[in-house]
Amino acid sequence: MSKCAIVGCMVVTLNRYNYYATYINKDVARLYPKLDRLAYQRFISTLSTLSGTIINKADLARAIEIDERKISEYLQIAQQTFVWRNINYDIDSKVRSLVKRPKGFIADSGLQNYLQQVYNLDALLRAPNVGHAFEGFVIEELTKGITAAGINNVEYCYYRTAKGAE
Repeated sequence: MSKCAIVGCMVVTLNRYNYYATYINKDVARLYPKLDRLAYQRFISTLSTLSGTIINKADLARAIEIDERKISEYLQIAQQTFVWRNINYDIDSKVRSLVKRPKGFIADSGLQNYLQQVYNLDALLRAPNVGHAFEGFVIEELTKGITAAGINNVEYCYYRTAKGAE
């Protein structure tokens, strides 16, 4: 690997770090001054590994050792700061065996990759959640396109049976 490629990776990594540090230490700190930033940082890092999955708040709370009510609060903060996109299940479906819990995605694939230490294509292809990452990227691009086309009042939802069919 050339020195240029190595330096380029370090610059990209530094830029991603600065983006993340600004989000945690400035943006979130200003909007939510009483927020435990360290706990929220652990939450966002853990949430990045769960992007594209159905979130179990109780399991997430146990994993990062905080109260389940805090998980709900942190999810709301992540949504309000446009870091997390929550997608509800298809409420209008007549199928009874549907999963009835929301699913979510880290809205910025660059941030997700940084948090999971994915710095190049090889690491991305080896990542255990590359499919979820791609799904999140596609959802964000579709959402941007729909918004840019001026289409309003769109409700996004997903459909998944208890057996896992989507």
